[in-house]
Amino acid sequence: MKRNIRDDVAEELTESHGWRESAEGDGALFRRGVKWGVVAADGTSVLTVTGTPEAPGYAIPFSPHVPHYLIVRACEEATADCWRCGTACEGDCREPDGILPGLDGDGRLMGHHGY
Repeated sequence: MKRNIRDDVAEELTESHGWRESAEGDGALFRRGVKWGVVAADGTSVLTVTGTPEAPGYAIPFSPHVPHYLIVRACEEATADCWRCGTACEGDCREPDGILPGLDGDGRLMGHHGY
């Protein structure tokens, strides 16, 4: 992988969004089950989202002419997708909107404001 082709994307993902380099040594970056990397010398890249038994994964290819901010946005949107329901619920899809588990441990649900 030629990282210098899309350093603009790699730099923003790592410095501004907390992505890390893949341990596989392929130069790809990852965060929360999502992986992005350059796959061709011309700067073509691909965003890959890992699937689960409940939701299939997917891949989005980007031509070398796609502006860096669109790739970064797609990567960040993909990390917001919940592996359970496939939406941007950030993992709390089993809780009604605006409800958090009770802080006192009695199993009751309470709102964000404690009522």
